[in-house]
Parts: sequence; structure tokens; C-alpha cells
Amino acid sequence: MNLDKYIQIFFGQVEEYLQEIYQILSTIEREGTKDNLVNQLMSDTHSLKGMARTIGFSGVEELCHGLENVIKRLSSQNQWEANNILPTLIEGFALLEQLVENLKSNSEEKIPYREFLSRLNSLPLFRAQNEFRLISPIDLSPKLKNYTHAQVRTEILDRLLNLISEALVFQNRLRSISKKFNSRELRYLISQLNDLIKELYLQISIARIMPIKILTERLSRLAKNLAKEQNKEIEWMVEGEHLEFDRGVLEALEEPLNHLIRNAVDHGIEKPAEREKKQKPRRGKINLNIARIKESLVLQLEDDGKGIDLELIKEKALKTGIITSEEGKIISREEILKLIFLPNLSTAETVTEISGRGQGMFIVANKIKGLGGSIEVFSQKDQGSKFQITLPLKLYILPAFIVRVGDFLISLPVTKVISSTQVLNQKIFSQNYGEAIMFRNSLIPVYSLHRLLKIESPPLEEKGYLSLIIIEVSKNQTAALIVDNFVGQEEIIIRPLKPPLNHLQAFSGISLLEDGRITFLLDLEALISFSKQINLPYLFPYAG
Repeated sequence: MNLDKYIQIFFGQVEEYLQEIYQILSTIEREGTKDNLVNQLMSDTHSLKGMARTIGFSGVEELCHGLENVIKRLSSQNQWEANNILPTLIEGFALLEQLVENLKSNSEEKIPYREFLSRLNSLPLFRAQNEFRLISPIDLSPKLKNYTHAQVRTEILDRLLNLISEALVFQNRLRSISKKFNSRELRYLISQLNDLIKELYLQISIARIMPIKILTERLSRLAKNLAKEQNKEIEWMVEGEHLEFDRGVLEALEEPLNHLIRNAVDHGIEKPAEREKKQKPRRGKINLNIARIKESLVLQLEDDGKGIDLELIKEKALKTGIITSEEGKIISREEILKLIFLPNLSTAETVTEISGRGQGMFIVANKIKGLGGSIEVFSQKDQGSKFQITLPLKLYILPAFIVRVGDFLISLPVTKVISSTQVLNQKIFSQNYGEAIMFRNSLIPVYSLHRLLKIESPPLEEKGYLSLIIIEVSKNQTAALIVDNFVGQEEIIIRPLKPPLNHLQAFSGISLLEDGRITFLLDLEALISFSKQINLPYLFPYAG
């Protein structure tokens, strides 16, 4: 019998069972034991054991059997407390999760589950088995139910979204062709098709929705385990975990949030003795706040640790040549904090297994930008740090402003475009730091997309005028981009860049336009940040 299909089903079901198990353990930790909770915990563990036996995963079966035996013998709240069993069960299910992950990835890493089982057998509760009774009879036989839910793999939903993207392209091409015909009926049919595609997209988007609590439970375990390893005490708080979001967004967020939590525990939160010297509570606080604000998902991860040492960052940036000594004199607090998102800029004195080698924050920022979002950092010495991540809720369909640069079509989010205009060359001013233009009574920097993207172009002097897009790079930063011409606005479905295109730091996505041509989504912050690290010649040597 070919077990491949059943193994994949097993992996999917294990994830669901473990999620429910962790939620039960979390509830027991907060509210104490209840018969229904313990019974459900044992039922889930028994089911996992049975599935593992069917597939032939003996290690998983053995570990489940040991955990099930422990749960069976706990007949009261007093016994849970007397045996301090909750941390042991959490450790056991964490080992179970690691075992399954190893099976998924064909890893040869050894998981010490047998040593754990030996410790289980030495627990006092196993030395007085006659005193124990089952809390209540549990019917573990399968029951027929009227199922209202079906499990669908994420990759199937992703494929459906890709098909919708292709359907949208064909619909847009049909709309272009229809302009040649003066047919009211054809326009009506295209309008109906557009409504159907949007409805299909909406329904698939709903199918991808999952509670964010699934993610926060894992983050909670990570934070507590790391604190334990570091001999630190933390209070972990989450607000907004009742909310639900796109599964793809939550999966993509896990790695960046993992890294931010590792940094908070490893570099942010001090050890208890150090906190007491600073007249802080022994237990450090790490708060994760999640909110839906208009059309955005906003996450704030905040700690009350030692904060980020701005002078140390500036010193490292000067030493590595990221900023010049002149820039070091005038650089603002906010600009110094932004430097932590550049590669190889780590201020950690030692490399640890927990927080890595200085590439982490760069990877975090790139991940967030790849999702069409932004990340900001706020910090005060000895008061702590706060990272705010903002993501669009509609990750796939984006109203875009499209421009031509050389032979390439470049897209920008419409929400970032303040104005598009044409100006005479003489309106450009040469400053010490480069070109600038007067916009709304302020000088703003001007950048040529040709030069930044290394795209060939005819000399700008030939036209006598420039096509400019005025953009909002960030909350307090406006800039002008020189392009060849404006193509127009269009709703596009963004797809992530895949190897080898994912190394293009100036772009965060790719899409097809209504006429089938390819367009790249510009990463504005990455582009402007890159422009400051290179010396470009002036656009017009005579300008000024």
C-alpha cells in the first residue's frame, strides 16, 4: 500500500491536534483542571497514538503512549499540583512536535524522547498506581458526525488564487478588446465576469482565514522556553488573539516574529538581579498587541528591557562605512534606529544560538516588505523597545500606479503616490547631497529610477522636461522619482518573487497587467535606502 497520501494527511491532522492540545494546557494553566478538559486531552493524545501506529511512526506512538499514561493517572487538581505535571506535559508535547517536524523534513537530528519517557516512569504517581482512577469513561471509538468542515491544503488555495490571477488577466484583455466594439451586451457580460472573479477571490480568501491564536500560542511557548534557557523571568501578554487573518500572512509572519521575540529575550530583557539593580520588577514584560486598523493588520511587540544603544549603532555604522562622519553629526534618532535593518549591522557583543549573527533584522525587514508591509522601531534606553509591523489585509489585489522606465514597467502602490507631474529641467536644484525640487514649499530629494535600477536611458537634457512621481516613502519622508512616462492605474494581483528574482532588493513582487505584460512592484523604502549608500553623479551638472 502506498502510504504517501496518508502520511501527508497525518501531518496535517497532527498540527490540528497539537494546536488543540496546547490550547487545553494553556487553559489548565490559567483556570485549573476540569474533567472535560482532561478527557479531551487524553482523547486527542489517544487519537494521535492510533494514527502514528497506523502509519508506522513508532517513536511518535511510543511518546503518545507515555503521555497518555500520565494523563490517565491524574484524577484530581491536587494530583496535578502535587506532581507539578503541567510543565512535564508541555515539554512532552513539544518533543512530540519536534519528532513530527523531523519526520516531515527527513532530518536525522536525534530527539531525546526516550530519556523523557524514562523521567516519566520515575514520577511518584507511577509508584502508586492503585490509587488512581480514570476521571470519567472516555469513548475513544470513532463516531459518525455531520461534518461541516473539510481540510484543504494551503497549496491548493494558493493554486486557486493563481488561477484567479490568470482569469483576471484574461478578463482585462477582454475589456481592452471590447473597446473596439460598441456593444452594450459585451460590456455587461464583462462586468458580470468581473463580479464573479471578485466573488470567487473573496470566498477563497475567506477559506484561507485562520485564528491568529494558532500563531500566538506557538510564540508564547517560544518566549517562555527561551526565558527558561536564559535564566530570565518574563510575563508574556497578548491582546487581540481573538482576531482572524489570512493563513498565508500568519505563516509568513511567524519567522519575523520569532526573531523579534528571540532578540527581546536574549538582548532586551535583563536577568532578574540586573533588573532589581535598576529598580525594575524581577519579571520582564513582553507584550504582543494585535489590531485591525482600517485595511491593515498592525502588530506591536514591546518589551520593558534595556532598550537599543543608539551610540553603539552609530559607532558600528561609522566603522563599517554605512554612514560618513559628516552624516554621523546630523543623523537623527529615528534614522539611527532604522540602521538596524541593514545587513551585517549587529551590536551584539557575542554571537549566540538564540539571536544569530547580525543578519536577522535585515531578514525580518525584507520579509515584511515582501508582504507589502512596513516595520518601525521605537526605543528608550533602560525602558525597552517596541517594534510595529503594519501589513495590508488585502495582500493579493493592489491598486497600482504604473510607469515606464526604459523597457520595464514598474508599479507603485497608489496609496504611496502623492502626485504625478512634468517639470522643466531648470526646476531641479543641485544640493550637497544630490538633486532636489521644490514641492509644497519644501525641498524634496529627486532620484532617477534609470540610475538606481541601472536601466539605460537617453540623456535627460534632450527632452527639456522630466516626468516625476511624488511619493510618500514613509511617514516623514517624501521624494520625487524620475521616470520615462506614466502608463496609468490598474488593479493588479501581486505574486511574490521567487528565485532567482527574490534577490532583487528594489522589488517586492511581480504581476501581469491586463495586456499580459509583466510589471515589478517597487519597494520604495529599500530603494531610497540603497540610494543613500552609493554616490551617483549629478543629473545636470549645470543645474542650480
